[in-house]
Amino acid sequence: MSAELVAKRNVVKTITSEWKYSIGASDQKATASGSYKDDFQGWADRCPLLGSAHPDIPSMILINIDASREDGDVIKIDLKYESSKLEIPGRPGSSETIKRYAVELSNGEEHILTHPRYEDLDEIELKALFNISNGTETGENGNYADEITSDLGIECLAKIRKGVVARKNAGVIWVEKFMTEDLEDINFPNFNKTELPPGGVGGAAKNWLYLGTGAVEEAAGEIYAIEKRWEYSPDGWDEDLYPAAD
Repeated sequence: MSAELVAKRNVVKTITSEWKYSIGASDQKATASGSYKDDFQGWADRCPLLGSAHPDIPSMILINIDASREDGDVIKIDLKYESSKLEIPGRPGSSETIKRYAVELSNGEEHILTHPRYEDLDEIELKALFNISNGTETGENGNYADEITSDLGIECLAKIRKGVVARKNAGVIWVEKFMTEDLEDINFPNFNKTELPPGGVGGAAKNWLYLGTGAVEEAAGEIYAIEKRWEYSPDGWDEDLYPAAD
């Protein structure tokens, strides 16, 4: 992190701060230190005052100044800032909760007969192909294979004979991540209901099924890392089985 101090005579001095966080169960502090070089003449008039705020982080206060003379008319100034309470965006107690989003892929499988290529097969052929895929070759009317006469049915039967009885059905999972102290953020009542996820994702509410929330304890029951997940269906989810969220 860097901040700039504008000195007299329009000379720009740069502080480079290296952040070090120290987080405890009862005490939270943050410190930042930086240094810059200035002309020896009049440097005290240009140096920040003790108790002044950090140029980038107003909550951090300047608590120490060290100055050392170097070769020529140059002086090195070391500054140390400290905050009594560490405020990390997204952490409980901060003024801002940062929510991050990610897209993941689910790697599921479905029966080969659910593929759109075979959606126009008639009921007799579908039943015969399904039974053959399950290892049943004959029924009340004889061999199931004899009931398969269409080009698509014969094609599908050939695949089943080769052992292809399932198809990949990759899906899209939308993930929201954030930190919280309140486990009510898990939102139990809406599990397995449809709703539009936050974060600017596309589609309609009926296309997204809320799968639920995971919580991982990070600080002795005080802080939890939350992950919420929604799964996408291009055709929408069955409204009878998956109603809309409250």
